[in-house]
Amino acid sequence: VAILTKEQGVERASVFKLIRWAIAIGGLLTFVVLLLGNRFEVCKVESGAGKDGATVTTTCGGPTVTDASVVAVGLLLVLLLAPDMSEVGVLGVSLKRRLEAAEQKATDSEAKADRLESQLQMQNLRVDTISQNFAAAQATNQVFVVTSDAIKQADTRLPDKIDAFSRGEALTPNTVVPSDPSVGTDTPDPFLVSRILENWEILNASLNLQPRGHGVGGDRFRVNLSSDEIELFRSTFDEEIRIVRAMRNNVAHAVPIPNEDLQRVVDISEQLLRFLRSTPR
Repeated sequence: VAILTKEQGVERASVFKLIRWAIAIGGLLTFVVLLLGNRFEVCKVESGAGKDGATVTTTCGGPTVTDASVVAVGLLLVLLLAPDMSEVGVLGVSLKRRLEAAEQKATDSEAKADRLESQLQMQNLRVDTISQNFAAAQATNQVFVVTSDAIKQADTRLPDKIDAFSRGEALTPNTVVPSDPSVGTDTPDPFLVSRILENWEILNASLNLQPRGHGVGGDRFRVNLSSDEIELFRSTFDEEIRIVRAMRNNVAHAVPIPNEDLQRVVDISEQLLRFLRSTPR
């Protein structure tokens, strides 16, 4: 089956149009010439019985609009010119052009609606991404400061809490109250800083404490726990986890912290990790 190009299709349609118009105009002129020359008549034949027998009467005259021959010629002209009737112009605007303009407008509106829908989906995706990033940043950048006394008390109580937790005793978590930061005069020990950062990443990965980015180092050493174990551990050692998080955020944001407090919080984090790794599963 031969496939016509758009130009070939237009050319073929033009040829058919010329043929139709030629037949229509030729037929109409022939009909008019015959009509004016009285060569086209409509005759009516009537038969009847007279005194001398059967009588046949023929009556001829010019055609009328209701005659079958006139109606047939009119239908032929309509059929020939029907494909081009849509191009008949009214005040310079044809029906075909109006239809084409309406179809083009509908197509443009549909394409515009599709573009708007795509833009809306992209905008919603961007808003969701920004919200998630903002929540992660808020959780990470929160500077939660506790006093040196609170750190000492938590460090002192932690071994007893671990023993009680191991025996299955019910514990009530202590509440850590934010306070003014303890200003340190010494430079933070780089080793302690690296230890608190690393320990926090492992705790964070193991206990699902806050959103993390891809490729975080703590994921390599995370401790696999069930959801019930995570919930119980987090509720029991909430005070110590908050202290470790606060110290991690403080050193990450260069908040002055005494090395003594930093050492105690590193010890707390390592005790939590040791107990977390030794928890029977």
